[in-house]
Amino acid sequence: MKRILTMLIAAMLLSACGGLSSKEKQIVGLYYNPAVSDREPVFELNSDGSSVMRAIRPDVLTLSVKGTWHIVGDTLVIQHNLATVTAEGDTAIIGTVAPVFKAIVTDHTDYTMTLDRDGIEYEFIKRNAVAGE
Repeated sequence: MKRILTMLIAAMLLSACGGLSSKEKQIVGLYYNPAVSDREPVFELNSDGSSVMRAIRPDVLTLSVKGTWHIVGDTLVIQHNLATVTAEGDTAIIGTVAPVFKAIVTDHTDYTMTLDRDGIEYEFIKRNAVAGE
């Protein structure tokens, strides 16, 4: 009986740890780089913690990888599932997909998110319709 009670309490504690922080809930959305594509988002940051990240070279290649995302401090961290990498277009130019993407969130509003990678800031336009909601 003690063992079952212990397992039940452990399961409840683990389920309570799930979900997004208040900061992550504000960042959920589809993020586009209009210079690259208005049709496909660069980032899909879903409310269930799943993600899709795309590398888009217009009319040449679109590389997509699914994963999970979260915010650590002020940093967006996306853990890629490398088994889900898909490519459309000229696959001869595909390089290595990193298992983890990290960028500092320097600003986010209801309409944009600005990320800093290696001292360069990138602004993405946010649209709120997210797959899986």
